[in-house]
Amino acid sequence: MGSKRVRTYDLTPGLIAADDVYTFNDQLIIQEGTRVTDRVITRLKFYAVPDIKVYTDEDTDEDELETEEETVVFSYDKPYRDQVMSTPEFKIFGTAYSVSVDKLSDSLDEIAMGKRQASQEELLEVVSSSLANVRNNVHLFDMLNCMHDMSDIVYVHSLNVALIAHALGIWIEMPEDDLAVLTTAALLHDIGKLLVPSEILNKPGALNAQEYAIVKTHAQFGYNILKNQDTLDERIKNAVLQHHERCDGSGYPVGLHSNEIDDFAKIIAIADVYDAMSSKRTYRDPICPFSVIEMFEKDGLQKYDPHYVLTFRQGVVETYLHNDVVLSDGREGEVVLINKLDLSRPVVRLKDSTYVDLSKERDIIIKSVI
Repeated sequence: MGSKRVRTYDLTPGLIAADDVYTFNDQLIIQEGTRVTDRVITRLKFYAVPDIKVYTDEDTDEDELETEEETVVFSYDKPYRDQVMSTPEFKIFGTAYSVSVDKLSDSLDEIAMGKRQASQEELLEVVSSSLANVRNNVHLFDMLNCMHDMSDIVYVHSLNVALIAHALGIWIEMPEDDLAVLTTAALLHDIGKLLVPSEILNKPGALNAQEYAIVKTHAQFGYNILKNQDTLDERIKNAVLQHHERCDGSGYPVGLHSNEIDDFAKIIAIADVYDAMSSKRTYRDPICPFSVIEMFEKDGLQKYDPHYVLTFRQGVVETYLHNDVVLSDGREGEVVLINKLDLSRPVVRLKDSTYVDLSKERDIIIKSVI
């Protein structure tokens, strides 16, 4: 019996896996001989498995059977971001991402209004469709970096936070079942904002003290929506309530300290802040990701769990390797080396082939990623 590779996106129930399939952190997803079902396909998409080998009836040369894909060659002639956006993979991701946002908005609206209960399996389908054609976490952030111009404070943000939390879960080698719960919690973390008046939530300027106090109620509102749903893991409810708590006690709604905060809430807090700051908002442009990382470096170990924030800082900075950037003095270049002890200040190769080590030239920073 022969075999061929089939993209996860093109799998159909009834096919038989010809190899064991593992996650990026070497957890077994399915064994050789497993019959593909809708549930198996969902699982493969959730773990961002791009393709698997399946048995064929005929003994055909595998090279002839593999799907032809357009080869993408990156060059220095135009910005890295533009090159990513021109790939077939990004076009597929962009379409799936938009569909995911639409599905998520429908689900969250109905859950918030009490028309339906939250289903982990249904919510994970939203994430799975966006991850279906993503090869790994670096590829995921390449895709997300091209979507940061989308301004939406609930639905787009919730999907982004779920994808980022999922990536952090993989970096810390979280068990499969826990990763599913974490991702679901991230999708639901801001559901309480749907009960906040839209004129406050979407205000184009700074909030006054009274308006900010109203926005802060969203964590409790979200918990109230979900607290009586017995089928939901308690960690999901805790994460929705506690994702604005901080390890030093400076967060809300209660002012909990580190050992009192659910681990999933600690992870989602990092993903939440990173996406909120690095994405476009009605009142400002996206903040440079390296500036966000610098913020995590300055006070991250006090406000966030050290294990999670250190892992995230290291992982996310490495996703910007080879990205094109603009420095604060106007010069442009490519990130070519990460400084492990100063993550927000990498080495940049300029267009004239000279190098700037930002860990040594402290008066220069990365202004933007292009």
